[in-house]
Amino acid sequence: MSVSLKTMVVDEFVRRVRIMSDHPDSRFAFFLGAGCSVSSGIPMAKDLVSEVWLPRLKELSHPKETDVLGWATEVVPGFDSDFPELSYGKVMDQLFLQAEERQREIEALCDGRFPGFGYAVLASLIAMEHGRFNVALTTNFDDLLAMAFDLFTPVRPQVVHLESMAEYIRPGKSKPMIVKVHGDYRLAPLNTVQDTSLFERDVEKRVRGAIRDRGLFFIGYGGNDEKIVQMLDQLSDEALPLGVYWVNDQEPLGVIRPWLESRDAIWVQEGDFDQLMLLFHDQFDLPHPDRRRFEIAFEKYIGTYQSLAQRVRRKPVTDSDSTALQSAADRADMAFPDWWSIELEAEKEKFRNPSQADQIYRDGLEKFPNAVPLMARYANFLRDSTKDYNKAEDMYRKAFQLDEHSVPLLMDYAVFLSRVRKDYDQAEKLYKNAFDLEPDNARNLATVAGFFAKIRNDSRRAEEHYRRAVSLDAMDPYIRVNFAGFLIAGNRQEEGLDLLNRVLQDCDTDGQPLLALEAWFYALAHGEELGRTQALVHLKKHLKAGIRRPGLILMPSLKKARSDRHDDVAWLEKLAGIINDEGTLSLLDDWPAWKSV
Repeated sequence: MSVSLKTMVVDEFVRRVRIMSDHPDSRFAFFLGAGCSVSSGIPMAKDLVSEVWLPRLKELSHPKETDVLGWATEVVPGFDSDFPELSYGKVMDQLFLQAEERQREIEALCDGRFPGFGYAVLASLIAMEHGRFNVALTTNFDDLLAMAFDLFTPVRPQVVHLESMAEYIRPGKSKPMIVKVHGDYRLAPLNTVQDTSLFERDVEKRVRGAIRDRGLFFIGYGGNDEKIVQMLDQLSDEALPLGVYWVNDQEPLGVIRPWLESRDAIWVQEGDFDQLMLLFHDQFDLPHPDRRRFEIAFEKYIGTYQSLAQRVRRKPVTDSDSTALQSAADRADMAFPDWWSIELEAEKEKFRNPSQADQIYRDGLEKFPNAVPLMARYANFLRDSTKDYNKAEDMYRKAFQLDEHSVPLLMDYAVFLSRVRKDYDQAEKLYKNAFDLEPDNARNLATVAGFFAKIRNDSRRAEEHYRRAVSLDAMDPYIRVNFAGFLIAGNRQEEGLDLLNRVLQDCDTDGQPLLALEAWFYALAHGEELGRTQALVHLKKHLKAGIRRPGLILMPSLKKARSDRHDDVAWLEKLAGIINDEGTLSLLDDWPAWKSV
């Protein structure tokens, strides 16, 4: 005889979970079913069976039948029209005779789906640093939870699927783990009655180990997998010390019901996954996703594309692939959406024809008058290329009025105030505002480190920022070169040159000419004499191509070179001015080393 389950309203459930999670030894696991994916466009099992698969099966085998559900009771053993989801595997067996057919059907159901609000909140909850909720088991074939981590959090979960991955089911104290107990939809998932019977003992054992010391929340799950129940049955009486909760608007009626009764499970009467996650979002004060994650990703994509396009456009016309590559780059420039095509077109002209670049920017802003990123880039161009500082500041202020929370704009305006207006206090305030909005931007941290080192003469704070930047992005060559220059200027030449040489070995500086000007200058000013010729070759190549880097503060490096009695320190001072666009190349005509390369 069935035993009535204790019930609880959903808001009480979430409050209780929050209070339980305050204890440092509390751990919980989620068990997710198809109901969690409905708002992302994947149908519930009962709807899939009754509204999609059974009509298709009828049309194939008995097209003249009109009562689909009545007909199904005759041809599908044990079919219950009130609970069609209980026959999910049997209907799939009959409709899709080949494994390849089943695979294609699951792929069609899962492809192109997007994790919505509920999955975003769940990913943030699981990713919380204390690891209270860091295990999720799911019978779903979709990738929605893993996608939510990639899209909405900086954390990468460990995703475990199929028997072949069973040995990796080892939950740590914090790293999130997703266990796909029926497999991944791209890797022959377990669908039919026969498939699910293949659930191996080793998988069962390891899954039990992952959840035994936790509370367990079933959300959006139908409870009809016999193998899942067999696995749960093997848990000891002492397992799941924080309880079992069935979160669903439907009372459990599948094969899992007796097990839930034996565990004194509590039925939380809520079937809407997104509404449940809204309460978790509120109780745990979870942040909304940071939209800058998407912007940063696209900006990095643009940055790597720009480096590629620059390399392509510097290829000699005699190269067999030069024409095709340059044509492809031109078409790629124009294909970028919105204001990016304007920026890329102006980028091509900045050094070789600044007046043309200025016209491109002005025409672009007529087309996109409220594009704050384009306005900031135009202001940077006015600051660095035309030296029209008043117009640049007007453009920064206009952009700032439209979006005072744009982190790139805050950083660019701070650089302007520091470099041009010498308003260091206001610049530092803008830097602080940028960090309050985006504390983990490695490149920005390095920029502010340079400010502390070269403007504030605060080596301690500078090094703190550099090391934080490196910890966030250890492979960013701009950060590493800037840090190397700081170390060299601070009389830590061996450490700085080691870092610089590793960057020069790892990085294609010719594809990043602005980086090359800084890196090879440090190599020329502080490296071994045998390497100075190579440094001059690279510097001369980029400077003759019109590349300049206004605002690059090289004075600490020059001061160090003077103290080290560099043979060509006077020429280095002239070279530094040219790099900063404060002199012409003709100033180096009489330098013997320059003439020899």
